Amino acid sequence: MLKLFGRYISVGVLNTAIHWLCFGVMFSMIGFSQAISNVIAFCVAVTFSFFVNAKWMCKMKAITDGAWPLPLKVNQTYGLFFIKINTNHGY
Repeated sequence: MLKLFGRYISVGVLNTAIHWLCFGVMFSMIGFSQAISNVIAFCVAVTFSFFVNAKWMCKMKAITDGAWPLPLKVNQTYGLFFIKINTNHGY
């Protein structure tokens, strides 16, 4: 159980590092706004976390073979929500 907890912590730390790295590159180097950089970094980190948790934590081989539609659908939904909430609809 302690080994599993160590893996869980490792995935969480790595996921956070990926999020901050993507955010930093997009915000500082590319020049995207803070919100856009954060959304893109979140989507990258969530997708990474999904595959690592499925493969390394749960030892599921079958789910990672055809699993691209699920994280892409989640990221698409989150992205559309972000765009709609930040678009002026004339209110």
